[in-house]
Amino acid sequence: MILSAAASAGQIAVIRSLLLKGPQSQFGQKPGGDRRDALMNAAMFGHSDAVEMLAPHSNAKAVDSRGMTALMMAALTGNEASVEALIAVSDAAATDDQGATALMYAVASSAPERVLMKIVERLLSRSDPCARDSNGATAADYAWEAGNSECAQWLAALIEGHAALLATKARGR
Repeated sequence: MILSAAASAGQIAVIRSLLLKGPQSQFGQKPGGDRRDALMNAAMFGHSDAVEMLAPHSNAKAVDSRGMTALMMAALTGNEASVEALIAVSDAAATDDQGATALMYAVASSAPERVLMKIVERLLSRSDPCARDSNGATAADYAWEAGNSECAQWLAALIEGHAALLATKARGR
């Protein structure tokens, strides 16, 4: 599909031209294979201009063959502008086939700590830091595993505070 290829390469002029031709089957997911659509490809390859251009014309909640959304892909690449463009039209609490969220993908990225923390703060406004994947790991565990220790400590403190709050509420009932 031409649009997906253009999105993968960040070819804004080609994307713009195809979008001007109107909605066609090229806006959907590719049959078979990884099932990534143009928006997912733009997010995966870090082309934030293409993500911003495609988001209004795409289903941001669509998933690929592993259950990943465009938001998860943008979070994994550590692309702050793409995360920002997608968060309003995506479900930040959605999980992939292994139960991982966009927050978990973000903290596993190799983005610089400053960028990572901005992305994490943004995702926390729409997701649960206490969520666990199918192996029982939280976003804090993902951050530790990726070597993002500052982020891991911050998330662990959030999770601990949340657990303490829940325990206090349970005692008060």
